[in-house]
Amino acid sequence: VLGYSEMLLRDAAGGRERLSPGQQEHLTTVHRSGEHLLTLINNVLDLSRIEAGRTAVNPSDFDLHELLGGIKEMFALTAARKGLTLLVEQQPELPRLVRTDQLKLRQMLINLMNNAFKFTERGGVILRASVGFPGEVEVDGKPRRALRLTFEVSDSGPGIAAEELAGLFQPFAQSASGRKAEEGTGLGLAITRQFAELLGGAIEARSTPGVGSIFSFTIDAYEPTREQPLTAADSRPVLGLAPGQTVWRILVADDDANSRRLLVQMLTPLGFAVEEAGDGHAAIAAWERWQPHLIWMDMRMPKLDGRQATRRIKAAPGGAETRIIALTASSFEEERAEILAAGCDDFLRKPYRAAALLELIEKHLGVRYIYGDAAAAPAALDGDALADALRLLPADLLALLEEAATRTDMNEVERLVRQVGAQDPAAGARLQALANDFDYAGIASVLRAILRSPGSGP
Repeated sequence: VLGYSEMLLRDAAGGRERLSPGQQEHLTTVHRSGEHLLTLINNVLDLSRIEAGRTAVNPSDFDLHELLGGIKEMFALTAARKGLTLLVEQQPELPRLVRTDQLKLRQMLINLMNNAFKFTERGGVILRASVGFPGEVEVDGKPRRALRLTFEVSDSGPGIAAEELAGLFQPFAQSASGRKAEEGTGLGLAITRQFAELLGGAIEARSTPGVGSIFSFTIDAYEPTREQPLTAADSRPVLGLAPGQTVWRILVADDDANSRRLLVQMLTPLGFAVEEAGDGHAAIAAWERWQPHLIWMDMRMPKLDGRQATRRIKAAPGGAETRIIALTASSFEEERAEILAAGCDDFLRKPYRAAALLELIEKHLGVRYIYGDAAAAPAALDGDALADALRLLPADLLALLEEAATRTDMNEVERLVRQVGAQDPAAGARLQALANDFDYAGIASVLRAILRSPGSGP
């Protein structure tokens, strides 16, 4: 679902498919809903991996300041909708570049921020980040400066009774406020605690009923060896291969015909020459006959699996020159080492995103792409910026949109959001994103606050 919807969105951006605005929005909603479902599945898998004792640490170098900025942006609209303040405070010494498990850290912060906003109705939420420097350690045979990162999420919510604090980090445990709200499953804090311990730290909670709560955790990290800031991945759509290159040959080896077809349809329009193989024996035969530059190798195939096929190709004369990237639906990160030991040059987990797949091809073959113009799409606004922009629009338009959102009138909301977009593209883009997520309550809440404030609308 993610692959085909992403491919259609890419074709529409490149002019190869003509979609009406409504079709484009519906397709975007399908893709976004798939992303949400994938996140939910991953959360369940996280718990199962923890319970099985197979959760691994996967450190990488990343921009910590950018991660915290993304967290703030993610919750800015929730704060505006509920009339809460949102602050992110960073200690001046907090380094920009760090090395730890970025995905686990991000999920821990999101879990705590979700809880804080879920139960806070007045005041606000503060995310604080600080660092300690316990000394130097040896990592991969090289000395590195050790970091002790501390993150604290404080809220002005109802608070938690002292007798409930100790059990909050157990799976499926919820406070009285959580049970009363009938929201959540009680997994977020349990996963956060396990992740904190896995990353060499711990988590604790302090709370005063009627005043608020503070959840804080520490983790171990290191300063990376690189000196230059990391650059964000190019978000522009890939439209094709830049001219003046060789005809890149790519073999797709997978026993699932739908998976093969997806990759073929994703790569062929860009200018790659692509062939298919349905099992390991067919992959070896195609390699001997066609000599592809790169093979996407599924690990689990009948007759001869991907590991065995990779070993045979890599052991054959000239086989070391062919780049082989493993494709696997396994949920266990520990299999990465086994797969790389079999001779694969890299590893990509299903379901994958087109950007990740194309990035690996670029990394291993050095291909050059032609990109679409991402600047043509207006940047969406968040939080206070959205409210400020909407206050400059006609009050009657805002009133009509607020009424339509309250009634959950999808067609009317879509029509009125287009009118907003004609006057302010950035505000229209943000409202459209909310509509795509079916967050009509969020739209109505923001508009209601504007319309009830004195002097709203020109």
